[in-house]
Amino acid sequence: MCSSDLVEFISVTGESEDKVKAWLSRPGKERVEWSVACDPGEVVTRTWQNGTLRNFTPRFFVVKNGQLQWIGHPNLSEGPLQQIVDGTFDVAKAREEFALDAVVTSANNVIDNLLRSCQKSGDWQPLFDMLDSVVEQVPERAGTFQVERFSAMVGPADRVDAGYALGRALMRMYAGDGRVLRGLARSVLTGPSVRRRDIDFAYEAAQAADALAKGEDPKALEVLGLAWFAKGDRDKAIDFVERARKIETERKFQKQYERTLAHFRKDPPGPMPDRKSTRLNSSHT
Repeated sequence: MCSSDLVEFISVTGESEDKVKAWLSRPGKERVEWSVACDPGEVVTRTWQNGTLRNFTPRFFVVKNGQLQWIGHPNLSEGPLQQIVDGTFDVAKAREEFALDAVVTSANNVIDNLLRSCQKSGDWQPLFDMLDSVVEQVPERAGTFQVERFSAMVGPADRVDAGYALGRALMRMYAGDGRVLRGLARSVLTGPSVRRRDIDFAYEAAQAADALAKGEDPKALEVLGLAWFAKGDRDKAIDFVERARKIETERKFQKQYERTLAHFRKDPPGPMPDRKSTRLNSSHT
């Protein structure tokens, strides 16, 4: 991590000054060695975050000479922060990525609305037309939206054979993209509306994703665990998800893997559709 002599750390809270002072006066809080700023009106959030569409908590802002350089989750901040201190950070590239995220977020909102509309009308062409448009506009994220198309085809749109043909083509086209491979597998294994779950296809995609990551990606390990559970092998399923939990650094995903393990230990092996999801491709990929 970069030297604290070169960086000033400031915590910003939406709580009032009185509450913060009371909290800081509690035993053990004397170890808080950085400044704490009170922002009850969330002016900082509106000033720095508005327009980025990166709405998550907690947020980590990196500011240099009064200009926002980077915004993201604290777990992802070390690399950009070190580059900013070293003077090697590409601000223009970061802004392009933020702009791309904004386009993708807006597209996802439209797709979610179209999904509900198509489910009511039974006409899925508007959704496919929208996906074609997004793929053309943001080719950098084309694979993600192609997975959405696959999920619709093998799911609520009921174009199963054509969907799996597309899935096979995507596996070849994105053989080097673990996110797409995981998404294809997860769509089949956990998609809430899949008409026919081709477990062998899902296993092949999950295995390819894990091989690509050389066993070092917890998301790939988890999806492969789901595939093994769907194939009926409880022990292998538990082994892969245990490995995912051990190397995962984000607590929210650790909790997800712990819930998955609890299901593996008590439920009969088989696919685990996410009935709570309203998305075509449920959960994270």
